[in-house]
Amino acid sequence: MTRSGVFNSVHSFTQSPIGPVFLGFLAVMTVLCIVLLALRAHTLEDEGRIEAVVSRETAFLLNNVVFVVFTFTVLLGTVFPLITEAIKGVKVSVGEPYFNQMAIPCGLLMVFLMGVGPALPWGRANAQVVMRSFGIPLGAGLLVALAAFQSGLRDFAPLAAFSLCGFAGFVTLREMFGPVLERMKKRKENFGTALKMSVSATRRRFGGYVVHLAVIAIVAAIAGNKTYKISTEASLQPGESFNLGEYTFVFNKTEAKDYSQKFSVMAQIDAFHRDEPAGSFAPALNYYKSQREPIGTPDVQTKGQTDVYLSLLSFEKDGSRVVVKAYLMPMVPWLWWSIPIIMLGSLISLWPRRRRQALVAPGGAEVT
Repeated sequence: MTRSGVFNSVHSFTQSPIGPVFLGFLAVMTVLCIVLLALRAHTLEDEGRIEAVVSRETAFLLNNVVFVVFTFTVLLGTVFPLITEAIKGVKVSVGEPYFNQMAIPCGLLMVFLMGVGPALPWGRANAQVVMRSFGIPLGAGLLVALAAFQSGLRDFAPLAAFSLCGFAGFVTLREMFGPVLERMKKRKENFGTALKMSVSATRRRFGGYVVHLAVIAIVAAIAGNKTYKISTEASLQPGESFNLGEYTFVFNKTEAKDYSQKFSVMAQIDAFHRDEPAGSFAPALNYYKSQREPIGTPDVQTKGQTDVYLSLLSFEKDGSRVVVKAYLMPMVPWLWWSIPIIMLGSLISLWPRRRRQALVAPGGAEVT
């Protein structure tokens, strides 16, 4: 919807020759998905019924329901301005508060169910089994919440997010490496051998837990960034500086470059972390012939566990002054690291199993 130009966005392709290509790509992918669904429809059969409310099956079902609700809330917030404009002729906007208000409960519930599901047994579970499965993970979640509270965190949503991430993370790691430790104990295998054999025996299960870890990292990163992100805006002359957290930024000069498709003005800024050089930044404003307003190109660099984000807001034509905005965004690198982890988990789950070859024993009997 954004690319098509239904929404006014710099990402729209309506004024670009790539539009028909993008539409063709969407059409091909839609047809491909429908064909694959039709070919595999026979596998979507009921494998049984839920025997108890407190069971792994129930947790998985609830998780799917939460995903559907989450999807619907995002879709509703996205198309609501179009609906109101079509019905009432009034333009409205749905901003960040709506998505936070609706998405945060869904996200926290998803993380909770990601921890509950693997901890519960299949079928019926008695109270002793449930208490034994949840005792230590709940303790781990409470310890994480206590550590966050001691660090000065007081808001409920991030405290709940960190606590649930600790709970779900402990359950996931236990389910991943519990069978490995069991093999090491019973079969006297080393860790590498036990891990290899355990993964090969339950590849889809292990890959799913790898993806769970990545999702937990994403939720923790979002909560941490929302809680600890800081920003400031500064008006600077050449040689002047400003501070943000443990960083100091020094503005040197502006530089203009004329490209074939745009004209760019960049601010050359040096960064220092605790008085040690931390790189140079060059946020820019770009002027395109087809655009009335300049489009900014922030300079974002990853420093350890934090993204440092500088944006040029305005400048004097003679280079005597610029206005920049800077952000320190902790835990954002966790988002980027989680992407290859999700890919790894998916690859592990989808990797085909090696088929056993039938051997013909003396006398004609087949042995596998």
